[in-house]
Amino acid sequence: MKNAVLFANTGVLDFLELRTSIVRIPEVIAKLKEAQVYLDRAMDNAPDLIQFLTSDDQIFWRSEKIRKIAVAVVQLALYERYSKRFGEASHVLSVSNEDSPIQVLSGNMRLGEFIINLAMKEEKVKNMDSLNALPEPTSLAKGISMPDFQLYEKSEEQAYKLSGEGEKEALNELLMKLRDEEGVKQFVNVGPGQSISGSAMSELVDKELNIMESIDLDPMLSWFWDVSSSYSYQLAN
Repeated sequence: MKNAVLFANTGVLDFLELRTSIVRIPEVIAKLKEAQVYLDRAMDNAPDLIQFLTSDDQIFWRSEKIRKIAVAVVQLALYERYSKRFGEASHVLSVSNEDSPIQVLSGNMRLGEFIINLAMKEEKVKNMDSLNALPEPTSLAKGISMPDFQLYEKSEEQAYKLSGEGEKEALNELLMKLRDEEGVKQFVNVGPGQSISGSAMSELVDKELNIMESIDLDPMLSWFWDVSSSYSYQLAN
């Protein structure tokens, strides 16, 4: 069955319970440890990524730079786990940011270069008022407008390359194009937690697109949502 994966950077790992569960997945632990080596090279007194992920929201939201690194590493680990079980996706849909996992999957950067580049970026210093006024979980999961995406397809060199002219398009248009023109039967969101806002997801469901969560497809991860509260599951999805 032809499938495509979706990487979005918003709404991922917003909830402490999800972050606590995600570090129980072996591939995630291994990838975080691999990334830690490069982070330690790039930063003095670099934070421990595993501890960072399992810290409370006040700490998690304090550093946008480390948060983006942690999210990307987790998504790369989840995709590796998914591809080992179900095969490489024929297409990837991704926001084309410098902090997106597509930078690694496309061969544009190796993991070490990707981590070091992000780690060495200047980070805006947030004042204490902004740190003490964290967004409500519902606004994190539901109130995010979707950016435009770019489509990547598997090349003969086994890396993902920009399709066509690399133009950015609305997510629903790309999904329908892949379904109708490329025969893609399933779209897999690499999260965890839907990185598609509630209103956008409702629109996609109405179009009868088969969108699944990579964790939900993995029978060995059936425990994942059981150890998270039903409240967090509803917010994340």
